[in-house]
Formats: sequence, structure tokens, C-alpha cells
Amino acid sequence: MSLIFLGFREAFVVITVIPLSFLIAIGWLDFSGFGLQQMSIVGLIIALGLLVDNAIVVTESIHREKANFSNMAEASFVGTARVGWAITSGTITTMVAFLPLLMMGSDTGDFIRSMPVTVVFVLFASLIIALTFTPLLASKFFSHKPPRIKPLQHYLNLFAEKAYINFLEKLIVARWRVVTFAVVCLIAMLSLFVEVGVSLFPKAEKPMILLDIESPANTSFEYTNNVMEEMSLVIEKSPLVSQIALNVGNSNPLIYYNEIPKRGVVKFGQILLVLKEYDEPKVTQLVNKLRTEFSSWNQAKITVKEFTQGPVTDQPITIRLMSESLKDLEKVANDLATKMSSIKGIVNINNPIGIANTEISLDIDYEKAGLASININALDHTLQTIISGTYVGRFNDENGEDYPIVVRRDNPDINGLSDISITNTKGESIPLSQIVEVKLQKGRSDFFHYQKLRMAKVSADYETGYSANTLTTALVEYLNQYNLPQGMYYTLGDEEESRQESFAGLSQIMIITAIGIFAILILQFKSFLQPLIIFSSIPVAMAGSIIGLYLTGLSFSIMAFIGLISLFGIVVNNAIILIDTTNRNLKDKQDKLQAILNASASRFTPILLTTLTTMGGLLPLTLFGGALWQPLGVVIISGLCVSAISGQTGLN
Repeated sequence: MSLIFLGFREAFVVITVIPLSFLIAIGWLDFSGFGLQQMSIVGLIIALGLLVDNAIVVTESIHREKANFSNMAEASFVGTARVGWAITSGTITTMVAFLPLLMMGSDTGDFIRSMPVTVVFVLFASLIIALTFTPLLASKFFSHKPPRIKPLQHYLNLFAEKAYINFLEKLIVARWRVVTFAVVCLIAMLSLFVEVGVSLFPKAEKPMILLDIESPANTSFEYTNNVMEEMSLVIEKSPLVSQIALNVGNSNPLIYYNEIPKRGVVKFGQILLVLKEYDEPKVTQLVNKLRTEFSSWNQAKITVKEFTQGPVTDQPITIRLMSESLKDLEKVANDLATKMSSIKGIVNINNPIGIANTEISLDIDYEKAGLASININALDHTLQTIISGTYVGRFNDENGEDYPIVVRRDNPDINGLSDISITNTKGESIPLSQIVEVKLQKGRSDFFHYQKLRMAKVSADYETGYSANTLTTALVEYLNQYNLPQGMYYTLGDEEESRQESFAGLSQIMIITAIGIFAILILQFKSFLQPLIIFSSIPVAMAGSIIGLYLTGLSFSIMAFIGLISLFGIVVNNAIILIDTTNRNLKDKQDKLQAILNASASRFTPILLTTLTTMGGLLPLTLFGGALWQPLGVVIISGLCVSAISGQTGLN
């Protein structure tokens, strides 16, 4: 792109900034302890379109000044000095937009922390190179001889000096109508936000599916294995499935960064499906088919889930019920789980407190045992041996392996207890049923503690095409109408809780960013009015971002929010360069209108090129970055595009 716009020599000077900035930034990144990983690589991609902006502005300024000087070294010095403060403040404002992201708390903040650090390092390195190495290269490589083939820059400058200036003059004459039209368009675009919707992290889009199997309480390892073998026979019929991995009693190893393995649970198993490809419609169809198939199985509770992006969390829809009464917790949790099952789009409902164990109660009549001359210690030892076994020693085989020796009854069951007799101190055999009453009873349900209070947690996932926020809102409305027992209340967990925490933190960061950028602009221009003029490009960019999300059908996710904050520092750069050039023209005794028109014409080409390079640098991330990064790219590209159009046509 630089080659087409600027020509070979100028493009070479601009392109050298990329590897040098990356090398310096990677060195700083390694020194700071972050290193190269997913977030830092994304930071390099984001910075790719931004780091050449300074070099482009400096190169274009030197290109203009070389007509006024016979010595290229002097032209390089003057050209760099003319735009030096503008690109410095522009770069600092962009860095200020990314730096506050380091203040973000919660797991989401830890997840993205290396990304803003990487962008800041790259931008700072590019600024140093643009102010030092770029003019040095320009003084050596630029020539006063006109090129054989005129670059696009030549024709853009002619367009800016004639047609563009005439167009701006007409807009300035009708400025109040233009401002009114711009405000109406701005309000219309911002009003579309309610149609966009919000979310936190999307699906991971990996060609893998996980199935969690939880057998009934007190079931054996063999039973869980048999259920999973039966499931594999059903699954392998799908043409999309390439490989099946079964793990009984454990989860799979750490196969994805936010899936924490579960170990040593007899009634738990996990099946990993490796697919031949990731095709979203086909994968969604397979997931729905498996959920429908296994929802009718009574052998075990089977959960079918896809991988998701983001930090380790619970299921996307999670509601915590708090109360000191276990009975109340169990009742309300069961009612809430029933409500969840009736709402279309909610799947994989998990209600631990609603699943109680069945226990065997051995009620010993100590009075009868005493009358029958039965030793209580002998009775306890006999019952332990029958039910769970008694440790009597260890066995060492010829290979040196060590095994415990446990004596117990073969295949004990509740009916077999009636056949057992206990020998009393007189040597008489007393039937166990005469002194022990055997009965089944409901065991304790699983409950947790949250902030030192008893809690029942009811969680669920949602199908593709549904919004966790919409489904959670429906459940909140149900609980608000539900007559909760005295002393009980609820809180939202997982995605809704994380989204509220993250968005609240990002809202504070957005305010800090705006204040920081405004302070820098006041220091540079020594005025309150001019920074306000520059800031007028921000709401236009926000409106453009909403339009981009609306047209692409994406929701306002955590990455879209981060993109919006980043946009604050990016969109003001063009306005800074334009205002700075206007101020220089005013110092040269030009009248206000002529100073504005000349500044707009002279800065037309570099502003257009820096905008296109920033958008071009983000295109690969937007098109191929998947559902996680696409909203960030769309927000920055669409916001920058609308802001650039409004800025270049005088709407801001």
C-alpha cells in the first residue's frame, strides 16, 4: 500500500520501521516477563497497522519539504520537526488508550494483560524510530529527481488542492445544516446499540467436543465405563467424528487452556470427540443431535459442551442461592432448575443440591446387643469388614510392587446382611437382624459456601444462536416474581457476573483514558477549545463501531469494548495532525478559513494513508481471528472509517 501511494524510495523507508519496531518491542516484552503468547501476538497484529503511521506522516512531510531545500539532510530535519510534536502527542494518546487496560482486575484482566503492554511497546519503539532513524534514511535514500512513474500521492495531492478544497468551502458555507445533519445521523447510529446485544466471550471454534458423564451416586467404576462404551457406539456413527477418546474416573489431560481436569472420581467420565473439520453449522447440528439423543438416557447425566474462549469460569448461566436453610435451598434450586428446563435455548442444567445420595442406615439396638452378650467392638469390626473391608496387611509381588490386603465380603449388598450372624461372648451365633435394623434413607445433598454463607448453585449452558444475557434476564424475572423464603437471596455468577465486573472496570478505564488524552491535548495545544474539537471525533467513531457490529451481526463483547477504548486513542491522531497544521498556518499569518483549507489539503494524503494502513493491518485479525477477535477488529475498522470520513468532510 505504501509503495502504491508514496513510491519505491518512500515506501522502503516506511517499511523498515516494521521489523525494527517489532524486534525492539519483543526484546522489551521478554525483559518485562510477558514473552510471546496468544495475547501478545494479537497485540503485535493490532500494532502492525498503527506503527507505520508515524513513519508515513514523517516521510510525507519530508517529501513536501524537499522541494524547498537543495540539501536532503536539511529537508529531512525540517520535515521531521514540522510534524514531530503532532506525532509524539498522537502516539502518546494512543498509548494512553491502551495503558489503563493494565488496571483491569478480575480473571478477564489477567487474560488480556499482555496485549496492551505489547501495543504500547511497539508504538513507543515506532515513535523513536520515526523521529530518529526515519529522517536519517530519508536523507540518504530520497532524491530531488522526479520519479519516472508518479505515485498515487501525486494525484491525491492534486485532488486535495483543487476538488477537495472546493468541496470543503461549500460545506463550511452551509456549516449549520451540515452540523444538524451530522447530529441526526449520530443519534440514529447510536440508537442501534440496543439491537446489537452484549456478551462476554464467544465459542472457541475448535474441531473438538467434550461430553461429561456423571453416573448416579454410589455407582462403580465398571458401571461408568459400560455407559461410556455404549455412548461411543452411538457417537462413532456420525461422519463428522474423526477420533473418540474415553477417560473413566478422570477428565482428559489439559487439552485446552481453560478446561481444568477432574481427577479420581469413580462416577465421572469424559469423552473427547475430535472432528474432521470445524464447520459451524455442522458442529451445531452434531451438538444438538447428541444432546437430544443423550437427554433421554437414564443411565447417567450426560453433558455435551463446546470449548469457549476466555478465563476459567463456571457455565455461562449461573445463579447462586444463599440461605442458612438447606431445605429452602433445595426446594428453590429444584424449582429454578425446572424453570430452566422449560426455557428454550438453555441446556446442560446442573443442580448439585438437587441430587441427593442414597445411604444405608444400620441402626444398632445397643440394649438388645447387651442382653445378647455381644461385644460392641466385635460387632463394629464385623460390619466394617462386610461393608467396606478391613485392612490386614500388604503384599509384595516378585516385581517389587506393593499392594494392600483388604478382607471383605464378596459382592456385598443390602439383602445379604440378613444372612450374617454375630458370635457373642458365650460362643452363640446371633442373627444380625435381631440387633441391627437395616434401612435406606436420603443422604445429604451437595451444597457449597459463598462468602461464608450456605449456597446452592444452579448453572447451565446455552445453545448456539441464543444470548446468555437474554436467558439470564428471563431467569432473573422468574426469581423476582418467586416468593423466596425469608432470609434467602440470590446473586448472578459466571458470564453475567464477569460481564458486569469487566464492563464496570472497562467503563472506569474509558473515563480514565478520556481524561488522560484530554490532559495531553491541553498540554500540547494550551487550549481547552481545540481539544474539545479533537474529542468530537470520538462519538462519531463510537457510532461507526455500533454500525459495524450491527451490520456484521456481532454482539458487543468484552473484546469489542476493548476495541472501543483503543479507538479513543487512534481516532484523535488524525484530528491532532490537522489541528497542529492549522495552527502552524495561522502562525504564518494566514486567515482562519485559508489556514483550515490549506491544512486539510496538505494533510489529506497522510491521513488517508494512515487510516488505510491501520484498517489494513487489522483486516487479517478481523477476517481470520475467529469469533474472539472479530468484534475488536470490526469496532476499530468501522469506527475509524466513519471518523475519517467525517473528519475529512468537515463533519467534526
